[in-house]
Amino acid sequence: MIRAAVCLDARLRTHQGQHAAAEVLLQHALGNGFGLPAAGTDLVHDSCGRPAVAAHPEVHVSVSHCEGAVLVAASSARIGVDVEWLRPLDRFALARMLNPAEIDRVLRSPDPDREFFRYWTLKESYLKAVGTGLGYAVKDLDVDVAPDGTASVRSRQAWVGLDERFEGYVLAFCSLDSGPGDTDVALERRELTRL
Repeated sequence: MIRAAVCLDARLRTHQGQHAAAEVLLQHALGNGFGLPAAGTDLVHDSCGRPAVAAHPEVHVSVSHCEGAVLVAASSARIGVDVEWLRPLDRFALARMLNPAEIDRVLRSPDPDREFFRYWTLKESYLKAVGTGLGYAVKDLDVDVAPDGTASVRSRQAWVGLDERFEGYVLAFCSLDSGPGDTDVALERRELTRL
């Protein structure tokens, strides 16, 4: 099970505010999903910036933020998450992140902006789960998104999924080495005032 929490609030504009919200959301996810007290959830980061719970290496975490949003997740399997707010696609980012077949699918889509961010967030969530960051040959990561929004990463041992229920945002999840139930996402929306 992936325990996740998201906060969507226009006040989440600064890195400092996003970081503070992420800490609270992560403590909530770790407490609800794994029974870990807030005092035992100190995070450490590896050389690529991938977070881990210092005292609980069996629990995997991932954090993402963008203007107006913070998404966190915890799981017993390696995971990665990404959240992006929808905006016009950037042609430079399109050419840098996607391979020619993916670019074609995005540009032929009825909503190229949304379609681009589907691919972007799925790739980012995979890279976060693997722990390599953008140093990975991201164009070689072949992602497919079906018209109904279901997604897959070709030729990789990974599960990926999208969540688009929140107006103006695309959320993506990736789980590596998943066992039964490891790809179920329990996502809770939290308000900034309640954090």
